[in-house]
Amino acid sequence: MVYYLLLMPTLQVEKTGNITHISGDLTFDFKEMMNELGGNPHCMFGDLNKVLGGNDVKEMDPEDILDLMTNGNTDAYYQDRAAFCYLCVRQSDLKNYMFSPLDSENRDNLYNRLREGVGSFAKAGFKIYLMH
Repeated sequence: MVYYLLLMPTLQVEKTGNITHISGDLTFDFKEMMNELGGNPHCMFGDLNKVLGGNDVKEMDPEDILDLMTNGNTDAYYQDRAAFCYLCVRQSDLKNYMFSPLDSENRDNLYNRLREGVGSFAKAGFKIYLMH
């Protein structure tokens, strides 16, 4: 199986055997995030039509997003929710952007990049999914 990643110019990808190392900086600019949307199949999850209805996925409602924006500033918040990532998906074409609490840029500054990014995608009409 071959996966294609749309990566920012500041990211570097190295493959050693079956291990892929990604390094560099993630953007904080929403317009740049919109230019870097991934497609379907997703590079980690495969066919989003099949994955998004699964047991390890929760579609977030406005109250969940407000809770994330307000309270999602600690490691414990993401651990309590078993959050692997937040996947923002545009329903018309399944273009998507992923925020992982494990990425250093998303952990720094009280998870500000993750919270603001998810909020911006929700405001732009994307559905937000909590991936466990």
